[in-house]
Amino acid sequence: MIKYKDRLKQLFDYEGIGKGNASPTDIDAVLEFDNKFLFLFEIKLEEVANELGKKLALERIADAWNKKSEESVSMIIFCEHNVPANKTVTLKDLTVVLYYFDGSYKDITEPLRDFLYTIKDFYQLDKLMP
Repeated sequence: MIKYKDRLKQLFDYEGIGKGNASPTDIDAVLEFDNKFLFLFEIKLEEVANELGKKLALERIADAWNKKSEESVSMIIFCEHNVPANKTVTLKDLTVVLYYFDGSYKDITEPLRDFLYTIKDFYQLDKLMP
C-alpha cells in the first residue's frame, strides 16, 4: 500500500534545521486507532543500531500519548529486516526485536504479524489486523 511510489527515492536535506547534535528524525510508520491506540514503528536493517536521540524522541511521543487518559495505549515497535536495497520491505514480514511499552523496553524476537495479532486479541482491536 504505497501511495506515491515515484516519491520513495526522493531525498530530504535537513541541513540548517538543527543546531549542534540536534537534527530532525523520521518515524518509519504510525498506526493510530480511535484516538486511544498509538503504535510507532522504527524499522532497521538487521544489526543496525538504533540512535539514542531517535529512541528518546519516540519515547517522549509515546509517554505523552499515555498521559492523555487512563485508557490511552502507546507502543514503540522496533523491527528488523534483511531485504536487499532493490526489493520492497513488507511490514508484515518484519521481525520485532524490541518494544517500548508503559515506560520500559522488552527484548523479543517475533514476527511482526504474530506480535500485532497478540495486541489485536488482547485489546480487542479489530481495526489492527484483517
